[in-house]
Amino acid sequence: EQRWRGSETKRVLRHAMRGVLPEPVGRREIQADFSDLFPLALEGLGGESFFEHLAIADLGWVSAPEARDMCRRTLARYRRNDLRYIADVWPLWMIAAMELWYRSNVCPASEGDPARVHGG
Repeated sequence: EQRWRGSETKRVLRHAMRGVLPEPVGRREIQADFSDLFPLALEGLGGESFFEHLAIADLGWVSAPEARDMCRRTLARYRRNDLRYIADVWPLWMIAAMELWYRSNVCPASEGDPARVHGG
C-alpha cells in the first residue's frame, strides 16, 4: 500500500519529495525511458571492442563473442533508428556494468594498461 495505491506508484518517494520535485514531475504516471542513452554509453566504452576481452567471460559468466555480436547488432539498429535495439540494451548494460565492477573491485587493471585485467 505504501509503494502502490491505485494508479499511483512510488507513493512513499512521491510524498517524501513533495515540495522538492516540481509538481508535474511528482504527479507523473509514466516512467522515463533512458534506453536511447545506453547505446551512446556503450559507444563511449568502446562499442563492440569493449566486449572483445571480458574478465567475466573468462569466469564463464557470459560469452564474450555473443556479447560482442549483440553489441554490434544493437548499435547498428540504434544508428538506423530501428527500435528493436531496445531488446538488447539492458542485457548489454548489465554485462558492461558487471565487467566494470569486476575490473575495479575484484581484479583491478595494471597501472600500465588500464583496459587490461589481471588474473581472469
